[in-house]
Amino acid sequence: MMNKGIYYNSLDCGKKNLYDLLLSAFLMNSWKIECGRIASKIDIMKVIDMVLADNPNIFYFDKTYVWVEDRLGMKSITLREYMKMSEIETMQYDLSETIEQVYRKIMAYNCDTGYEKLKHIYEYLQKNIKYDNDELSVYHNGTVKNYISHNAYGALIGKRAVCDGIASAFALLCQRLKIECSVISGTSDYMSNRVIQHAWNIVKMNDQYFHFDPTWDINISFDTCNYSY
Repeated sequence: MMNKGIYYNSLDCGKKNLYDLLLSAFLMNSWKIECGRIASKIDIMKVIDMVLADNPNIFYFDKTYVWVEDRLGMKSITLREYMKMSEIETMQYDLSETIEQVYRKIMAYNCDTGYEKLKHIYEYLQKNIKYDNDELSVYHNGTVKNYISHNAYGALIGKRAVCDGIASAFALLCQRLKIECSVISGTSDYMSNRVIQHAWNIVKMNDQYFHFDPTWDINISFDTCNYSY
């Protein structure tokens, strides 16, 4: 599934061309991407992040290692795998099937508005995902123990994820329901005594933008059964 989403629409022509090239390569599960001549003012890593934010179904490579090489003005990108391609393809298929199952459950509510769809997506995640505190503790030390907890597969199939996995699941379900949604990466000091890396979502609906954070309620909903939105 190719999605030119919220971030794509914010780019100028040169960055859109790079975005298109990267997205096509990512959807082919490429390990080496030849970019050709890219204007020096274009931040390749930033555009990569935008492609992944609009397309959280792309998770076949280690996002913590992306090597950009420049040889006489010709740029290339090398990615690092963290599991066999046969495993990735099976996971991508299983994720697509699970998204379809959740889609059918939400459509059964006969939602009339985008707000109702968002509410049901949000509540589905609260009821079916547990926050991976073990992964959070090692991630704060600069390492990754369980890559799956950082993507939608971990959230929707493993039922266990951290913020970027939860936000990825939210975005994919929104997109399946024809709601424009992407993942935002930044920092937060909410419910913490220090600033930490965090991911949440941005949704475009009725020509307005809204921020959604499905992670924090997952932290507390198993004990209190309360959701806020």
